[in-house]
Amino acid sequence: MPHALVEHAMTRSRHKHGMPRKTGRNVLVFLLVAVAAVALALGVRAIWPAKAAPAEDVTGAPVASDVDGAVGGGATPPAPPIPSATPAPKPDPVSAPPGVITKELATTMVTGFVSSVTAIDPLSVDLPEQLSTVARGTILAEVENQAEELRANGWTLSGAPVVKSVSIISSDLTATPATAIARACIDSSKVETLDSTGKPVGGPTDSPPALNLYTLQQDAGVWRVVARTFPNDPTC
Repeated sequence: MPHALVEHAMTRSRHKHGMPRKTGRNVLVFLLVAVAAVALALGVRAIWPAKAAPAEDVTGAPVASDVDGAVGGGATPPAPPIPSATPAPKPDPVSAPPGVITKELATTMVTGFVSSVTAIDPLSVDLPEQLSTVARGTILAEVENQAEELRANGWTLSGAPVVKSVSIISSDLTATPATAIARACIDSSKVETLDSTGKPVGGPTDSPPALNLYTLQQDAGVWRVVARTFPNDPTC
């Protein structure tokens, strides 16, 4: 075969076998790029909803995240209310037929009044109402003044007075209303005034029992304490 024909045949053979190999590489590169693009698109689609959708609790209700609360300025929970003073239970009234008073009734009345005043919280603002079954008149102003002093200074009372004896020293049962004066021996040696840190105010209060004169008044059959004074000699 002539040399020119041989060279022409070899050139055709190179073109015939070389082109497919080059075309195959291009196709492979194209397929890899396409697969990578699809995978990237699927990955972005899978990640985006997870970041955009709000978290949900087990019942399916949306739950705000910490970031949402910080950015959105979520409402601050209200502070717990300050507890108010608990009213003491009202004491039972001391009832008797009109114009009737006895030592036993007077003792029950004075003891109930003293116990009720001790049980009242100084922070109470309705002292007259809490004592309405056992007291009225000027004695209520006296109790309120004492409570106001305690509140103003941040003081409290510790201990309770003890009624040692009660006797009736005078009465006017025909008056309107009927009245009587009871003399009571009160032991307040266990009562202390404490400051805001719980320390006693002043020196020791180991005072002896003292006499108190309570004015009693009957209204609609109910006896109440209306005033208190002190004798010249308080010894009892």
